[in-house]
Amino acid sequence: MAEIKGTTIQSRMEYIRETFGKEKEAEALGVLKAKFGETAAGIILPMVWYPLAMDDALCLFIKDRMNLPGEQAFQELGRRSAGSHMKIFKTAIGSAATPAQVIAKMPFFHKTYAKNYGVMTFSEAGPNRAELTISGHRETFRSACASNVAYIAEVCGMTTGVKVRPSEPACLCKGGASCVYRFDW
Repeated sequence: MAEIKGTTIQSRMEYIRETFGKEKEAEALGVLKAKFGETAAGIILPMVWYPLAMDDALCLFIKDRMNLPGEQAFQELGRRSAGSHMKIFKTAIGSAATPAQVIAKMPFFHKTYAKNYGVMTFSEAGPNRAELTISGHRETFRSACASNVAYIAEVCGMTTGVKVRPSEPACLCKGGASCVYRFDW
């Protein structure tokens, strides 16, 4: 089972509270408790491991209320999370000045914030292109992949000032053997 740190779950709950109000936050917690039992019954702690499926449940809850077509809701969640995590990234990314340098640091974050979710590798695919490949995982969700690529592109833009265009040429959810996130600038 793929797992993520509680910071992601907290970010989703914060989004629900700020965007839709405390009543919808309570409703979302009810959905989590019904689906995940005791795992969702207490306080969500930032450094505790939670099922990736819990994040997917929250993303779907949010998507149903955003009225955005396709995966745009997931992408918006990724961009918003990048903004809320910017203080952490400014310190952790350090002297990375180009999109490629920022993207090259993402496998470290993947290893730190995801468990049983494959291995992420970085490659430069041209002078203005980089790719991240996640392989060896058996579980992911479109909400995770769509929000991840938007998140990483947003982090690049915020730290380097360069607009980065994300795409996904392959995804486990779409029948691929791995997930490939491509970034062009």
